[in-house]
This record gives sequence, structure tokens and C-alpha cells, in this order.
Amino acid sequence: MELVRLVQLHSHSLDIMISRKNFGFTLIEIILSVGILAIITGSSYVALIQFSRSQGLNSEYLRFKNILNLAKSNASSQILNCTSNQTLVGYRVSPLTNSSYTIDEVCRGGNGQLLYRSTRTPELSTGLTISNFQPILFLVISGEVKNLSSEGIILDLPSDGVEITLSDKGGKTMRVRIFPNGRIE
Repeated sequence: MELVRLVQLHSHSLDIMISRKNFGFTLIEIILSVGILAIITGSSYVALIQFSRSQGLNSEYLRFKNILNLAKSNASSQILNCTSNQTLVGYRVSPLTNSSYTIDEVCRGGNGQLLYRSTRTPELSTGLTISNFQPILFLVISGEVKNLSSEGIILDLPSDGVEITLSDKGGKTMRVRIFPNGRIE
């Protein structure tokens, strides 16, 4: 009888141990779970940062192309603020720094001298730079594109156009190509 009672007590204590085990997690299970979550969170964060940089560069690339198209459109439409003794030559887009540029209305004065009136001065988003950028001029009516030297001399573009490069801190680049006929890619 005592043997039966001892077996019942032992069986009852096993049931208690088994049922207690189902009430929580062990320390090792918790540590493993937290470790797996940390790895997943860390890799997701890195991917999110890379995606954000990529989108910032892509957004700035599209904005820059839109601004070039606006300058081209203004020149073709002859939108001007030149005074009565000046004639509109076109719109110039030129670099100020490696992170900003200006859009200028270009007028020719009565003495033949070119005059520049800034219409916009956009800044690139933080961490982005612009390079291979020489002043370009969208001519009135024709929409043709020319180089404009620092001395105000209007020069032809190469037949394959000019390329302007936008870059981010990570080294990723996007290029805008402008052709002599005014096409922007």
C-alpha cells in the first residue's frame, strides 16, 4: 500500500513539474528570442537606411530634370522679365557650389552685353552633390541648348550632349544628359 502511495505521490509531483513548465519560458528561450529579434531589427534598419538614401537621390534626380525642363519651357515660351531695352536670349542653368545651382534669365542689353537675372536658386538635399556641371543655356523659341562660358560666349554643345552627375554619400550616382536639340534624359 505504501508503495502505491509513493508511486501516486511521485506521479503527482511529476504532474506538478510538467504543469509548472508550461507556465513560462526559460531564460535560454528568452535570450534566443531577443537575439533573433535584434538580428532581424538590425538588418531591417540597414536596409531602410539604404532605401532612404536611394529614394533621396532618385527624388533629387527627378527634381533636377523638372527644373531643366522648366528652364527649357520658359525659354521656348519667351517668359521674360527683361526691361524694354533688353531682349530675352534664354534661360541659363549653372552651378553655384557642388550642392546648389541657379536658374537665370539671360537678357541682351542695348550694348550687346549679356545680363543675368536669377529666378531660382535650388539647393540639393543634404548629402547629395552635383558634378560635371557647366553653365548651359536654353535658347528662346528653338529650345536649343548651348554652353555658356564665364565670359558670356555662347558655345555649341558636343553632338552627344553634356552629362551632369548627381551623387550621394554612399557613392551611388545618377546622370542627366542634355542634348543640343534640348532633349533631356
